[in-house]
Order: sequence, then structure tokens, then C-alpha cells
Amino acid sequence: MPDQTSRERYSLYVLAIALLVIGIAAQAPVFRHSALSSMGILTILASVGLFRMSGVRPNTHAELADRAEPRVTWRAWLVLAAAFVAVALSWYAMRVDAEHGGAQAWPAYAFFAAILVSGITGGYVVMRLSRL
Repeated sequence: MPDQTSRERYSLYVLAIALLVIGIAAQAPVFRHSALSSMGILTILASVGLFRMSGVRPNTHAELADRAEPRVTWRAWLVLAAAFVAVALSWYAMRVDAEHGGAQAWPAYAFFAAILVSGITGGYVVMRLSRL
């Protein structure tokens, strides 16, 4: 039977996961311009804080091997910089397309793909810098 401190840690971990799910659900497009969306963002931030307070992290061999590597490689910085340039260029392409009537759909798809790549790469860089 687990002791009281590990039970409290896992209780905080489960609460953090529940708050994260609620916060993500509050970001639904239905609630985009409401106070509920803002509360969802605060809920997500609170869940991250609870997750860090719980101290529950898997200690796997892969995680220990990751810590031995350099924190952020130059390739990650290069991909992140390229993604930011792609975001700027695709934003400009969307703007030019909108000035000419908005007949093309590809600038919006390119913007979405660039945002997706920059979000994933930026999250990776932040995660490696903060050693999560």
C-alpha cells in the first residue's frame, strides 16, 4: 500500500490532468470570445503548476539518455527560425491574396502548416530549455 505522500502526489497529478482536459475543452470554438475561454487558459496554466508540484515524472532509461545530450541542438534552432520565416511569408501571402479578392486557399493552408511546425518546434525548444 502506498504511503500518504505518494498518494498525495498522484492525487495532484490526476487533478492536473483533469484540469488540463477541462481547460482544453474550454478552448472550443464555441467559447472563442467569452470569459470561459480566458478561464480555460488560466486552468491550463494551473494544471501545469499542479503537475510540476506533484513531482510525478517517469524515470525511464530514455529520459536519462536525453539528459546526457546537449540541451538544444543547432538543428532545432534552425528549424524554429525557418518556421518563423515561413509564418511571416505565409502571412504576407494571405494578406496579398486577401487584397486581390481571396480566391486562393493555399495561403491559408501554408499559414496553418507553418504555425503547426513552429508550435511543435517551439514547444520542443522550450521543453529542452526548461528540462521537462
